[in-house]
Amino acid sequence: MAPASRCGFQLLEAHYAFTSEFCNPGQGHEKGLVEGLVGWVRRNILTPVPHADDWEQLNDLLWQRCQDYRQHTPGGRRQTVAAAYEQERPCLLPLPAKPSETCRVQTCRVRPEALVRLDNNHYSVPSRWVGQWVTVKAYPFRVEVWARGKGGPAPALL
Repeated sequence: MAPASRCGFQLLEAHYAFTSEFCNPGQGHEKGLVEGLVGWVRRNILTPVPHADDWEQLNDLLWQRCQDYRQHTPGGRRQTVAAAYEQERPCLLPLPAKPSETCRVQTCRVRPEALVRLDNNHYSVPSRWVGQWVTVKAYPFRVEVWARGKGGPAPALL
């Protein structure tokens, strides 16, 4: 894992109070259960291939397929996935009050044209920020630009 992404992953671990143990590079046999579960999800949740008009509809569809799985009784087990989860639930830590921010963060200086660049896109910011260093937060569906604690969604100029 690259140093920058490792730092972000460590923040995620700290926020949700878990630790990770990675397998050795090139030792696929060390992660057979994980690979098997990925295959199971592909065969049972993502097949047939879900079709949706937008991300919200896709998320709803996948959520429903996961909820349906809760009624499944895995081979060799005596209880459903939902029953096993409810039995284990009291042992789980509660989620933090505030979710972790799932965005890529970078800093950059605002160009003379009142633009900041993220990847191959330029985003317009207030002209009073020209020359200042700003924080750019790239979320899955929006980009925010912040300067000295003020900012928000930024319009893209391609």
